[in-house]
Amino acid sequence: ASGTQSSDKTLEIQIDKAGNLHFQGRIVPTDRLQERIKAAVGAVSMKALQITADKDVPFDKVVFVMDAARQVGVQKMSIGVKRIQASGARQVSSR
Repeated sequence: ASGTQSSDKTLEIQIDKAGNLHFQGRIVPTDRLQERIKAAVGAVSMKALQITADKDVPFDKVVFVMDAARQVGVQKMSIGVKRIQASGARQVSSR
C-alpha cells in the first residue's frame, strides 16, 4: 500500500526504411542523436533503450545507434525488426 512508483522509462529509437532516426517519435539528425540520448538519459531514470529498425535498413545503421547509446552510458538495449514506413514526422531542430 505504501510502495513507491517506479520512474524507470524505456527510451525508443526507430529507424525507418529511408534510414531516418526517430527518437521518442521525432526525427533526429544523425549527428545530433548522441546528444539527444545523453540529455534523455540525464532527465529520466532510464530502464532501457528499445531500437526498432525497418527490416530493409542496413545493420550498420543499427550498430551506429547502439554505439552512440553506449558512449553516453546506456547499458541495456533491445533490438527489434519490423516494417517501418518513412514518414513525414516533424524533424527536431538542431539548435
